[in-house]
Amino acid sequence: MKFRRYLFILACIAFCTPLIARETVEDAWREYDYQNFDGAARIFGEVLKSKISAPDEKLQARLGIAMVMQYRMPGADPARAIPLYRAVLDSLPGQDSARANVLLLLGRAYVQMKKPLHDSATVCFNKIIADYPASIESDQAALEEAYILSYCQTEPDFRKALRFVQDYCAKYPANTMASTMHMFCANMLIPLGEWEQARGNLMAADSLGVNNKRLRPVVIFQIGQISDKKLGDRATAKVYFRKLLDIYPSDYLSYFCRVRLRELGEK
Repeated sequence: MKFRRYLFILACIAFCTPLIARETVEDAWREYDYQNFDGAARIFGEVLKSKISAPDEKLQARLGIAMVMQYRMPGADPARAIPLYRAVLDSLPGQDSARANVLLLLGRAYVQMKKPLHDSATVCFNKIIADYPASIESDQAALEEAYILSYCQTEPDFRKALRFVQDYCAKYPANTMASTMHMFCANMLIPLGEWEQARGNLMAADSLGVNNKRLRPVVIFQIGQISDKKLGDRATAKVYFRKLLDIYPSDYLSYFCRVRLRELGEK
């Protein structure tokens, strides 16, 4: 009797183990988020080989393997990811919105190569802007294209990138990357010595909310500095130096704000 019970328990364990042990595409993405790239690649590979994986799971697994190749640290290899992204694109219907995200990843892979293929990246980014207007992917693609346009860091490149971003913001003023685009414009205008416009873009970025919270004190300080040193607008400089002290009293830039405010007669 005990032997039969033992056999029954073993049979239950044997039946249940595959169900318990099977790792899903969600597990793979979780490992990817933890930057456990080897673990993510292993699970994506198992999902891809599994006979019971749904088509959507296999598609995600193929995309995940490409992303691991592109972003793993150390050992990122965007060149190997490119054909995988192309294969995923070929498997998606022409109007599938997921294509925008894959095109974005493909464009970035071209940019991240040891010898960047900017022309190929531009094709991807411009296709996203044309085919998926007013989308998050379109906003991100526009910013990526702006960086390509300014890549050589010459005055004509800065002005070309500036016009591109300004035109995009005029067409889509509420785009999701508007704050970052205003900061980008300021970074183009500063080396050109166009201080009033640079300050205006920084003010717009601050007003919209700087996406990268670590950069916000830098943006506020830059507004104060440009107002003070370049435009002679001491009143505005004081406002922004005080603002930085009020919001970020422990930031390293707060020291310089205190010093300058004292020099300007503030207690």
